[in-house]
Amino acid sequence: MKSRRPANASIARTGYHLPTLASPFPEAKLLTQDKYTIMSSVSQHIYGQTYDEMLLYAINLMVRPRQEALDMAIYSKTTLVLSGLVFFGLGLFAITESDINAREKQFNVPSHAEPSMAPLYGFRLPDIDGHPVDLKTYKGKVLLIVNTASMCGNTPQYAGLQEMYERYQERGFEVLAFPANDFGQQEPGTNQEIKGFCYTKYSISFPLFSKISVVGREKHPLYQYLTERSPFPGRVTWNFQKYLVDRSGNVIGKYDPGMNPLSPTILSDVEKALAKS
Repeated sequence: MKSRRPANASIARTGYHLPTLASPFPEAKLLTQDKYTIMSSVSQHIYGQTYDEMLLYAINLMVRPRQEALDMAIYSKTTLVLSGLVFFGLGLFAITESDINAREKQFNVPSHAEPSMAPLYGFRLPDIDGHPVDLKTYKGKVLLIVNTASMCGNTPQYAGLQEMYERYQERGFEVLAFPANDFGQQEPGTNQEIKGFCYTKYSISFPLFSKISVVGREKHPLYQYLTERSPFPGRVTWNFQKYLVDRSGNVIGKYDPGMNPLSPTILSDVEKALAKS
């Protein structure tokens, strides 16, 4: 006799064919009952679930690992793409930051000096108009390096510096002035304001550089060298501290901020330095 399976039965959908079951359960005595119905009854009696539910559970067990593997693959690909975007962004940031640092280094880091040159000549700084100046261009000259300010009690020293410059310029003497706002906020203006003040008030003609810092964390590398690695170490204590440099780029003197540029001590040292070829 042909089996009569329900049209919507899971067994019909899956294509599974079950062998005849010998069972002690009452359902087994119905020899003409559909084998599917017998199996469902046995499953219900033993597991408390219909055969459909048991079959779907078994299929789910087979399908779940594949679904989990698919989910894992999608997750991995998504993670890989996101990681790529993150690293790409970091790369762009690094490039941008490198470009910014390169621009800063143009003025804040020593330029490559020749091995035979004094360390002082390896520095490059912007002048008051922002144009880069290599200190090696002053090689062979005697220099007086001064940190200046426009609103300080020592500001009148600009006049003495200008007089000294005019007196010795033709013999190879230069005054290098570096405005700084490190002490008492006495140089608060912009570079153009500082330039206008110095040129108008004191008619200076010696080189004037852009404003820098000579102390603390923002201390310019030039002053790191002067205060930490030169023969005259020690912090800058106030505006108009002075360093004397010979024709070979060696620091040969250091003078307190309050010392007048035209004092006998400074003039004598400058004369001696100029006398040496």
